[in-house]
Amino acid sequence: MPASPLSSPFSPAPLTHESAHDRALVLGGGGSTGNAWMLGVLAGLLREGVDAAAAELLIGTSAGATTAAQISFRSPVELHEAALASRPTGAAGPAGAGGGRAGGAPVAAASAAPASVPV
Repeated sequence: MPASPLSSPFSPAPLTHESAHDRALVLGGGGSTGNAWMLGVLAGLLREGVDAAAAELLIGTSAGATTAAQISFRSPVELHEAALASRPTGAAGPAGAGGGRAGGAPVAAASAAPASVPV
């Protein structure tokens, strides 16, 4: 008779009252934008009285892992305020008059070979 899947050596141990967690926070990925978004959401929840970062278990993938590490030692509100304080000020635009190229040279003229050099 084949062994049941529950008797596999790779099966997780059954949860007991002592090993069960009351709350877990699972955070997904999303790069730096995802990290900033998650911190903002967690800060907003905390401001409204919901401390999601106080979960007994923090799990994250990619940016979620970074966020989980950050909120394990600092308040989401502190992290969010620090991120907002360090953001660039002023309008972003092209670096030069030529649409981002230094010196204002158009892209075609900047990449064209001089007439005196054989191509």
